[in-house]
Amino acid sequence: MKRTGTLKQWRMFAGLSRADLAERIKKSERTIQNWEEGASQPDANDIMELEQVLNIKWAEVILVQKGLS
Repeated sequence: MKRTGTLKQWRMFAGLSRADLAERIKKSERTIQNWEEGASQPDANDIMELEQVLNIKWAEVILVQKGLS
């Protein structure tokens, strides 16, 4: 599966529901939804958690979203 760069797609690629991801990083499902919809952004600590759980590098996500990778 091609990596597309959106948080939702990275989460789905990892086989996780919003609830699963929220539980693993100790956030609410609403927080995950807000990040996925662009209503808010994860802070530096959240990014480190997301990198570990989703097995990604945040810089790669940003590059893909900007069409640079």
